[in-house]
Amino acid sequence: MRCGRREGHRRRRCTGFGRSREDTCAGSDSGQGRAGLAGAAEEFVALAGGTGLRWGECVGLRWESVDVAAGTIRVERVAVEVNGHVSPKPYPRSRAGRRVVPLPSMVGHLLEAYRELYGTGQAGEVFINEAGTPLRRTLFRARIWRPSLVRAGLLGWVGQEGDKFRGSWPTPAGDETELFKTRAQAVKAVSRRADGGLRFHDLRHSYASWLITSGVPVPDVQRVMGASGRRRR
Repeated sequence: MRCGRREGHRRRRCTGFGRSREDTCAGSDSGQGRAGLAGAAEEFVALAGGTGLRWGECVGLRWESVDVAAGTIRVERVAVEVNGHVSPKPYPRSRAGRRVVPLPSMVGHLLEAYRELYGTGQAGEVFINEAGTPLRRTLFRARIWRPSLVRAGLLGWVGQEGDKFRGSWPTPAGDETELFKTRAQAVKAVSRRADGGLRFHDLRHSYASWLITSGVPVPDVQRVMGASGRRRR
């Protein structure tokens, strides 16, 4: 079923991974952490950070592979994006990729709440865009991920000066700054012009580091991450 299928939530159809929520979030000081995320991006990032799944594994995830009660996710397919078109691939790239990973209860509850609000994709995908189709990485990065980093104070800086807003961002040649009429304009400019910044894939590295510092044996970490003993990502 497509996003927004429930009558009671029809008005929220475009506040999942669409652009309509962006101005609302950008119009206030959202502080740090997940408060900088727009709409349903919070659940998507929580999934990646709480399970170590790769981007394609998150996008390709279907509800039939999620067992909230048991606290597990079966990684059985990935989504591949080529020239702006996203299509599912039945099996991960290696035997190690096909695996069962633990699903934290907090993340499971977020996913259930997300499904209640936004429904599911036509093929049962957990996450979809406002058109009801799988997420595109390039659009997510430009419209949600990097603006969220700016609002969370993790990329550049935006502050009010009188009735305008100043944006500042790092470049290889040094910091640059400019005044903008609205906070949303400043956030957008900083997210596009700033050099560096956290990558979505860094969530996977953070998850692996958390497992290791928690005392999980390296072979078990590799198994959960879907990495072979010879290669690690």
